Amino acid sequence: MTKDIADILSYEAFRAAAGTDFEVKLVPDASVTLRLAAMSEARRTEQQEMFALLLRGPIQPALDQRTYRFSHPAFGEFDMFIVPTAQDAEGRSYEAVFNRLRQRQG
Repeated sequence: MTKDIADILSYEAFRAAAGTDFEVKLVPDASVTLRLAAMSEARRTEQQEMFALLLRGPIQPALDQRTYRFSHPAFGEFDMFIVPTAQDAEGRSYEAVFNRLRQRQG
């Protein structure tokens, strides 16, 4: 049985990948590396799980707000929507927000 991508992209999985690099596909022969720099604490209700990722990358290329194809050894390939949030002398920051339904137990 294969796992659903929503199960793979969980708070716990991203927490285990903190500080690691994700490759972001830009065009067929170009990509950029973003590092998972920080995460918000997960907020959980009976039905939902909410958290945010902060990714850091180089100043150039600047990525627009949109969905990109990401790749990581622990996750494989997946699509994720990111939003640029800040820029400083060392690079750019991007945020990805997750608001997902929780699996019912039992």
